[in-house]
Amino acid sequence: MKRRSVFADKLRAFSFVFGDEDVAKQRGAWREWFCDRYNQALIANSSPFAGEVALDEASSGRGGAEQSNIKSDSQSASNCSRSLTRSPEYGRDRTGALGRSSSAIPPPSSLLLELGCFDGTFLAGIAARYAQFNFIGLDWKARPLYLGAEQIAPMRLANLALIRARAQDMTHYFSDGEINEIWLLQPEPCDRENERANRLMSERFLLDAHRLLANDGTFILKTDHLEYFRSTLDFLATDAMRGRFQIEIRSGDFWNDHAAQESIAQHPLAGEVTFYECRFVRRKQPIYFLKIKRI
Repeated sequence: MKRRSVFADKLRAFSFVFGDEDVAKQRGAWREWFCDRYNQALIANSSPFAGEVALDEASSGRGGAEQSNIKSDSQSASNCSRSLTRSPEYGRDRTGALGRSSSAIPPPSSLLLELGCFDGTFLAGIAARYAQFNFIGLDWKARPLYLGAEQIAPMRLANLALIRARAQDMTHYFSDGEINEIWLLQPEPCDRENERANRLMSERFLLDAHRLLANDGTFILKTDHLEYFRSTLDFLATDAMRGRFQIEIRSGDFWNDHAAQESIAQHPLAGEVTFYECRFVRRKQPIYFLKIKRI
């Protein structure tokens, strides 16, 4: 029997991190949980989205970053050779101010789920800039999640949760129609014959995604793996998938596709590059991008 990771138990130290043994209790109640965190932050007399200052500290080696030997996605992306632009008008202003008093702003209700979030730092950086959304990151590896949570905790983000669980079991953790958008960014291709059974993308996975997404909810895939991209399109064309999704954006070379980039210019992912994606961008290899809408 495989021994349970010691880091899986250590994750209990963080109020915003859920282990596989207790995350199912949140099914159907994620919005209430985020609303409670938001209200707690207001009672504590701090902005629920105070993370931008802490994020700057973490990126400069403070705020707990020195405790981790894992290089965060957000730090690595900032060093990518490609000049990428963000869209600050979609989130907060560049000073991190909310623009109004926190008590006047209703808690965000939209839920965005990233599958395979690794240590969660990439998602935390986005959550700090986009206060009008709630973000949930899911990954199975306990050690990166723990080390990432150490860096994220000082940011005091009310709109971020992390889950240690398997993406294949996501219907156990979310109710039907509970999620507004799902991200799958640079997934493991599992392209060897002995790895195929572990590949996340499948017809069943897309059916599960359709089930969890709200009406007009969206799913975004970014990958450097052409066969993975093509197989996703093949799954979408099967009889079981017909009439379930509509392709909104499809790009075979996202960072050289100005129309595709313009289409998501007002989206939290605009200009964002994960650590693994950056490797391929530097080599001038194409990134395949797909955005589909539930119908």
